[in-house]
Amino acid sequence: MSFDPSASDSDYREHVRREVENLADGFTRVLFGDYDTVLRAASSDPLFGNLAMLGNVAINSARNAIAEQHRQAVEALQQAQTIELARERLEAILEATQDGLAFFDDHDRLSFHSSMFRELVGATREQLEGRSGAEVARLLSARDPVPLGGLEQAFSTATTRLTFLLRLGRPKPQLLRVVANPMRGAGDTRGRLVVLRDLTALEDSRRFRDELLSNLAHELRTPLTAIQGFTDLLAGGALGALSAAQLEALNTVRGSSLKLARVVDQVLDVQRVESGRVERIDFDLAPVLQALRLEHEPQARAKGLGFRASLPLRLLVRGDRRSLELVFRTLLARAIERTVAGSVELSVGEARDGRVDVRVSDTGPVLGEEAVLRIFERYDRSHDAREPLPGDRAQLELSLVQRFVQLNEGQIALESALSGGTRFRVELLVGADPAGPLLR
Repeated sequence: MSFDPSASDSDYREHVRREVENLADGFTRVLFGDYDTVLRAASSDPLFGNLAMLGNVAINSARNAIAEQHRQAVEALQQAQTIELARERLEAILEATQDGLAFFDDHDRLSFHSSMFRELVGATREQLEGRSGAEVARLLSARDPVPLGGLEQAFSTATTRLTFLLRLGRPKPQLLRVVANPMRGAGDTRGRLVVLRDLTALEDSRRFRDELLSNLAHELRTPLTAIQGFTDLLAGGALGALSAAQLEALNTVRGSSLKLARVVDQVLDVQRVESGRVERIDFDLAPVLQALRLEHEPQARAKGLGFRASLPLRLLVRGDRRSLELVFRTLLARAIERTVAGSVELSVGEARDGRVDVRVSDTGPVLGEEAVLRIFERYDRSHDAREPLPGDRAQLELSLVQRFVQLNEGQIALESALSGGTRFRVELLVGADPAGPLLR
């Protein structure tokens, strides 16, 4: 319909009314969601034609914006569903493990804990939800009167990987391994993963095996004694002169028998530990540590390593002298053997709360998480390729070390830095002396 510019005022007002109603009808359809609406002027009036064109531009922009919002909403929903599915799968995997797992966020609040973790701590979901690391440590310590220091460090303030054993007596005897591993992002600590592993059943099976090994070791002693005795007689010429080849072969037999005898002695040491035959008395550990320093420092120097010792003049502790000497001899030998460059350190911390720390540190290669987790397990074959101590010997020694420390009413913890190096921290009871346990 054409528009006559010379029309009367009444005709023009009628024309404007029809144009406005036409545009309003189109906008109403848009408001009710019909974004396919196209506005058109009812006449050839350029004013309303331009208005219709501008309206169509606005409708098209709104249609495109809504389509983009819908696309983004669908994409966000798909991402949320993917994340939720991944979370459910992860929780299912974590729930299926035999270890108790707990995640503490960077605000030191418990954000996830598995059902096994709740069972080992002896608490309900409601008792644990949102708790701080120190509060969870206190809940676990309520199962037995154990020192809180190591637990609180593992659950609240551990900045390096930390592992130690925990014996609990209530409501039933249990042996737990506690492993704390800080999680990092962009160089900063982003919370901690704490793992509790129940070793009670494994310990029972090992006890049976150890009894068998002990019986076997005792049976081997008699023939070994005879072999060593007769090889000494033959080598000394008591039964006639020997040729050089015969003497060389005899020395090989003698060396092999001595090596086997050392293995037998070590098995018997394990049995001694497992049976609890240790004599705990108050004695000065300082001379023992000084003697071990004199014994191991030349070995370290021969490898080009530094050897630092920070020892008191007196260190009164309560424990078994022989077993504790074995503990620190083994730890020092291990530190020197695994360290390629750098130094080894033997040091003693300040005594407090009736306990004192003796530390053996090295600058050896970084330990993997699995190696840290299993470091004290006997005959462990899940060897970390970066750990330069192959074979069962070192694992047997560390298992023996751990048991000796426990039987001396102490605790041993491994701290492994992400940048490399390890530190064994042995916590011992101080001896009763009114003058104090330490003399610097």
